[in-house]
Amino acid sequence: MRAQGGNVSSSPPPEPIDFLAEPSDIRLRKEIQNIRDSYSHPWDLLAELLQNSVDAIRRSDSEHHGNNHRIQLTVDCKNKTLHVVDDGVGFPLSRLKDLLAPHGTDKADRDNEIGQKGIGLKFAIFSCDDFSLQSMGPDGFVCGSVRNASSWVSGRTGQRPLFVQSHTAHPLDTERRTELHLAQIDESTDGGPSIFDLSRTQLEYLLRTRTAIGNSRALFGLEDPRITVLLTHVVPSSGQSVSEVPYSYLPPTDLLQAKDRVRLRDYLAQAANLSDGQKAARLKDKTIWDTGEYPVNNRTVRWYACLVPSRHNWAKMKSSAGLSTDSAEGTSDDGLAGTLLREGIYLSTRGMPTGVELVHPEVGNSILWGRALFLLEDDSLEFDLGRKSVPGRTQWLLKRIAGEKFKEFVKPALLAAGESETRAGPPAVYNMEKQSAFTEMEHLTDLGLPSISFQKYPDRQEAAVVAIFHELVGAGFLRNYKSLRQSYKATYDLWGKYRVVPSDIGSSVRGSRTDEYEIPIVIEFKFEAADVIDDVTDRRKFFEDIDLVVCWDIDEHRFAREHIQVRPLPPDEVFFKGSNYELEWPGAYNLGTAGRKPVLALRKYVEELRTHSTP
Repeated sequence: MRAQGGNVSSSPPPEPIDFLAEPSDIRLRKEIQNIRDSYSHPWDLLAELLQNSVDAIRRSDSEHHGNNHRIQLTVDCKNKTLHVVDDGVGFPLSRLKDLLAPHGTDKADRDNEIGQKGIGLKFAIFSCDDFSLQSMGPDGFVCGSVRNASSWVSGRTGQRPLFVQSHTAHPLDTERRTELHLAQIDESTDGGPSIFDLSRTQLEYLLRTRTAIGNSRALFGLEDPRITVLLTHVVPSSGQSVSEVPYSYLPPTDLLQAKDRVRLRDYLAQAANLSDGQKAARLKDKTIWDTGEYPVNNRTVRWYACLVPSRHNWAKMKSSAGLSTDSAEGTSDDGLAGTLLREGIYLSTRGMPTGVELVHPEVGNSILWGRALFLLEDDSLEFDLGRKSVPGRTQWLLKRIAGEKFKEFVKPALLAAGESETRAGPPAVYNMEKQSAFTEMEHLTDLGLPSISFQKYPDRQEAAVVAIFHELVGAGFLRNYKSLRQSYKATYDLWGKYRVVPSDIGSSVRGSRTDEYEIPIVIEFKFEAADVIDDVTDRRKFFEDIDLVVCWDIDEHRFAREHIQVRPLPPDEVFFKGSNYELEWPGAYNLGTAGRKPVLALRKYVEELRTHSTP
């Protein structure tokens, strides 16, 4: 650069900017709040603490193979505290600062350990205002506490929390050991479900199906350290109880008596020598289950499946787990307890059932899918923060495996329900279940639009969203839209044309043109608008190619977690007839002007139509 008069400036260049220097409190708060927001299950805090204990024991066991290990867990529902003690490898004192920092981890290259992202311990620290740690690790003893971490993240206090070391506590002993205590836990402020509301029986079921205590490797006969788990449960009404919880996954079929279940492979070994009547008698009212392995892409996915044709057996299982009113100490099926045992495809990795659920594939009998529970164990799974979901490509693979296995259960399940294996015509749907399905549908909310044939709110089905949209088009409410091709196999759901009618669009986007004209349009259908996020992030679909998202509901909180803004669309800004929201993707997606996209949320549109029923 030249100064005035043509002389070269002699001033030195500015100092380099260290943009990766220690972050400000604002940045740290945001980063830690994002970690907290990434978790969505009431049991996540408990799951992270126990995952760390199991990982520590596995590392210790690799050094001292064959030892008997112990985890002691105290859930104090009276004071709402958690206390976990394990005899794992312990905290390395030399790395304590790194391990307490966001994303700090020493597990990234350890295939045998569950944690990978370095956020579990931080989630625990910043979920409470009273966190304490004692540990005898490989290089010494550490004892300390963190106060007001949750209050600092939430902005209730301004002083950055510190790990304050103490020399007043006595070393635990010379053996490796870690003890964590969490008090003043920041529970849901909206009255949501809590682990402190569970009975002891319900808590044991949660531990064995949603945390690393439910070691799924045991389900498949794989070797793992021997761990004794002691649960101390403190409740205001009845005091304290201590019980041993098996270190193994609890499959639903173990909640039934032997006479109420049959293993698929055992039945198939006998079936060739049985008549149809004998097959039906062998399977009558039985729950059918099995386990197996599915080799794919140089790895093995292990699976457990059970199909429960009888509602009575579902009731028995829930009662045995203390999850229904049939239990002596149970509660109603509402709240957290009511969500712990239900049909679905659930994922597990490295021996830990995660609670992550997949929507079942569109194959086979949908009513029987509503009676099936799968657990798929894949040690190569990569989750997002908080273990909410896995990439779309992985979902597709796992759903395909579940679909193929499901087909093997269908014929025996129909026999178990009293249907003939050789019944002609469409797939057999036994009368009891058929009537039950219609009864459930009668309880769905009425759509309330007599001018269209679709009668009920969609039951989380994207196909229902498509049907309602087309009926609204046919009834004249959305007459501007014309379909050219509708396909679930194509990249996008609907290719068509949109007739631009000046009187139907907002004044701020109308411009000076007064004639009607048509433009091509690509529409993507979703039951929940936020489901489009995975499509975009996995690059299975390109958001810039989509002109309009048509959905039933729109969850603003899910979009907010990805920093995507949801804005109600004012009438004067509406271009596509019926659109009522706009999404704005952040700049990190590099979408430019295509980052803003209209949404037609049918629930809101239909509810508004009820007060104005003419097209």
